[in-house]
Amino acid sequence: MKLNLRSIDLNLLILFDALMIEGKLSLAAERLNMTQPAASNALQRLRLTVNDALFVRTRNGMIPTLRAKELHKPIQQALRLIEDGFSADNPFDPNSSEQVFTIAATDYGETVLLNRLMTATQNNRAISYIMSRNPENNHANLLAQGELDLIIDYQVIQDNNLCHECVTLEEVVIVVDKNHPRIKAQCSIAQYFAEYHVVLPQRQPEIRPLETLVNDSIINDTLKQRNIAAQVTHFSAMPPLICGTDLVAAMPKRQAEMFKEAFNLHLTPLPFSLPPVSLYQTWHTTRGNDPALTWLRKILISLLST
Repeated sequence: MKLNLRSIDLNLLILFDALMIEGKLSLAAERLNMTQPAASNALQRLRLTVNDALFVRTRNGMIPTLRAKELHKPIQQALRLIEDGFSADNPFDPNSSEQVFTIAATDYGETVLLNRLMTATQNNRAISYIMSRNPENNHANLLAQGELDLIIDYQVIQDNNLCHECVTLEEVVIVVDKNHPRIKAQCSIAQYFAEYHVVLPQRQPEIRPLETLVNDSIINDTLKQRNIAAQVTHFSAMPPLICGTDLVAAMPKRQAEMFKEAFNLHLTPLPFSLPPVSLYQTWHTTRGNDPALTWLRKILISLLST
C-alpha cells in the first residue's frame, strides 16, 4: 500500500536523519535544539507512520532496524534536495557571502591551498575557512552530517555516497639546505640512499602520505631502506629542520617552494622516476548542487592549475 505523503511531518524525517547519524536520542535532540521528550514523542509518531520500530535501544545507543537502514539513504537525499531547492534562488556570491567552509586536509592544504584561497577572496574577508585535521576514514560520516564540506587528500575514501575529483597533479622533489656538503645541482640514487632523511609517519595502514611514496618499493626492491634521522608529523616541519644541516627530505614541489627562500633551501629532482601524485577533493553526493560548495570546488581547481 502506497504511503500517503500528507501523513508525514517533515520534522519527523529530520529527526530520523539526525538519529541515524548520532545513534543516540539525546544527541539527536541536542543537534536539533529539541528537548529529549519532544524527540521521543516525534520518534513514536514516525514509528506509527511507517509501522516499524526503526530503532532498538541498547547500552551503546539506538541501533537502527533493517527498515530504518533501507529508509535512511532516500530520506537523506530527499532532505538535501529540499535544502538545495530552497537555496536555488540564492546563488552563491563570493563578493558578498559570509560562508564558512570546513575542509579536512593535510598541511599541504593549510599552506599551498589556503594561501591561494585567501588571496583569491581577499576582497571579501567575510568568507572564512576552517582547516580540519588530516583526512581519515571516519570523515565520510562528517561529510554526510554536513560538519565537513570538503576533503582534500592524496587518497580517496571508498564510499558510494561520496564524489571524488582530481584537483591537481603534484610533483615530488628532494629538498636540502642550499649549502649541503654533498648534494648540489643533482642527486644520484646512490647518494640519495647514503644520506640521512626526514620523513613522515604512515597515517594509517592503508593510507600512505605522499612523502612515503619515495621508498625502495617504488624504485627497486633490491635497494636498501632510507636512513631515517627524524620523523615529523607535517611537511611544514621539514624545512626548518633541514635548514643548516645535511639532512634530506622529499616534499610536494609547490609546498617546498613556499619555504625555499625563508630557509635557504635547494630543490632538486628525484634521482628516479616517480609519477606525479594526484590530489583529490571529495564531497558528499547530496551536496552536488550546493552553490557555495560548487564554487569552492571550481576555484580550487583553478587555483591549482598552475
